[in-house]
Amino acid sequence: MVMPILRPFDDPDFGARGEVVDFVTQILEGMSFMHVHLVAHADLTAANVMMDARPILPKGWHFASLGFTPNGYESIKPLARIDYPKAWGGRDNDPPELATTRVPFDQYKLDVFTVGNILLKEFRKQKYFGLEFLDGLIKMMMTPDWRRRPTAQDALDCWINIRDSIPVASARWPLRKPEESVGEVVVNTLTAARSGVHNLRYLFEEVSGSFSLSMCS
Repeated sequence: MVMPILRPFDDPDFGARGEVVDFVTQILEGMSFMHVHLVAHADLTAANVMMDARPILPKGWHFASLGFTPNGYESIKPLARIDYPKAWGGRDNDPPELATTRVPFDQYKLDVFTVGNILLKEFRKQKYFGLEFLDGLIKMMMTPDWRRRPTAQDALDCWINIRDSIPVASARWPLRKPEESVGEVVVNTLTAARSGVHNLRYLFEEVSGSFSLSMCS
């Protein structure tokens, strides 16, 4: 099997709310797909989540210097993630069940916790403002007792319910970082407003089938 050269999922940075929505949908769909086929990753950490960035870096990048094009001297100029959908491709010591090696636990539920931890550390935890809609999902996925923790499909069902409540018009809202100045926030907001919503409904459409809402009530 031949795979494309992949990049870390957060390089380049996320720029708009809709890009986060797309990422969460893809990673939860991917985890659920693996579990349905009886495969547990058991090491689903940020370092192991990669993306096929060719849609946003159509000229490619240098395999050894990710900030440069293949020729090695021109800086990359990534396109906006939100306009070019892409595929997302070390051990997390936070799951409580890893505190001891003497008690058996569910590897599938471990995946659920570690993906929740990715959302917490890489998107919430003072990294971006305006993503409070992730909080309920994260709390559910990181339930300390793995026996009470939701399955991957439960987490996906919950997310679809949350995603359906997010206004499509907010997809291009720029992500705010704590270190941004007021001027930067104003400029980014005006830029997003000028760009319009375009055809972004694919970010918020249901993946397939009908979903239970019980996990999000």
